[in-house]
Amino acid sequence: MNNRIAIRKETIVAKRYVNRSNMKDDGVMKNNVSKRFIIIGSGPTALGAAYRLRELIEEGELPNSTEVIVFEKEADVGGLARSLTDRKGFTWDLGVHVTGWSKYHKFMNVINRAVSEWNNIPRSVKAYMRHVIDNEDNVEANYVPYPVQDSIPYLPTDIKNKCLEEIKTATKNSCTAANFDDFTLNTFGPTLQEIFIRPYNEKVWTVPLKEMNYVWVENRIPRTGIEDLTRRCQLSLHELEAEENNKVVSMFRYPSNSRGIGEVWQAIASELPADWFRLRSKVIKLDPERRTVTIPKSFSC
Repeated sequence: MNNRIAIRKETIVAKRYVNRSNMKDDGVMKNNVSKRFIIIGSGPTALGAAYRLRELIEEGELPNSTEVIVFEKEADVGGLARSLTDRKGFTWDLGVHVTGWSKYHKFMNVINRAVSEWNNIPRSVKAYMRHVIDNEDNVEANYVPYPVQDSIPYLPTDIKNKCLEEIKTATKNSCTAANFDDFTLNTFGPTLQEIFIRPYNEKVWTVPLKEMNYVWVENRIPRTGIEDLTRRCQLSLHELEAEENNKVVSMFRYPSNSRGIGEVWQAIASELPADWFRLRSKVIKLDPERRTVTIPKSFSC
């Protein structure tokens, strides 16, 4: 998560590296003054920042003498969106693996330039809930459709009823959340948060939820319709499965002829100047006042 936090800060840090004396009276940067930008990490957000800086240089908004340095502690670009191939030849996506669609046109244009061909794949996602269902006779019964908050009806009766009541109570909750952990508690209740929401999200984001804000969740965290959920909690397992089978199958895009989603970010990075990147360079100290970044072997800039 340290990498993600650095990425989130990168544009702020970059702005601090611009001296106010290099600004016009209207606040716009003078384009004839040399500038240096430091980007920490090389995940999708970092690459997006670097990509935009290159555009500004090409458009004449920044001088050709502008220096951009991307520090990445790993041997490859991509951050937590990288892919790794193990000794047996299997490739694993570390985190981000669905990037096919976005409401942001600029992002789509960059992605489509990097990927010439896509596979359209039916979305089939289930969550392994054996720690709750514990069906030893039928292993498949331990899997429930994702998102789990919509699959409360599949859980054992006592847990199902408890989750349902807590979600009903949560819908009346007007408390303001201080962090992502509070948000999930206020939205889904303590039981569902404990058995799935917290462990799942901490696995995805790699940090305690109390260390995350929740401003990004709009349209990202599926909400549950309480009336329909109450109705479905009265159905039998057979009836639930019948409803699930009648749902429209959604699709997602995945790069064709690629070994993992990480190749997307490698392709985007390849469009940028190679000398911008400092791989295997872990930032160990950041001093905004002195405008220095220090990595091992006392290298700073």
